[in-house]
Amino acid sequence: MYRQLCAGSLITCVRDKRIWNYELRIDQNLLFSHRNLWIVQTLSGSKVAYANLPTYPGAEIVRELEVAPGYSVRAITFFIARQLIAKVQQGDPDRRPLSGITFKLGANQPVYEALDGELSRPRPSYAW
Repeated sequence: MYRQLCAGSLITCVRDKRIWNYELRIDQNLLFSHRNLWIVQTLSGSKVAYANLPTYPGAEIVRELEVAPGYSVRAITFFIARQLIAKVQQGDPDRRPLSGITFKLGANQPVYEALDGELSRPRPSYAW
């Protein structure tokens, strides 16, 4: 799935098995700019998507999302959104309330088409 994500980008990060293992196992609280990788599986255990969901105070951000061919991007995106909301509701009572879920993906990411009409406050692309 990661190769599929990289195919649509001019700049990519080489991730071998060692880097994936490190990113999946590191204590996320040790790093400011970290990857909080979630793997989405079917009930039978097939891996169908992964997402990078770093947590910031009061916000949930989707920085990477890739879905295996044959699975619904829309259904998986809503599943991830429900899980993020549940995580916030069960979490730290002193945490600021969730203000929204932000998708920071490339302009050509299929999520935007799959959620057409469901997203609020779209922001135009920009560069530094």
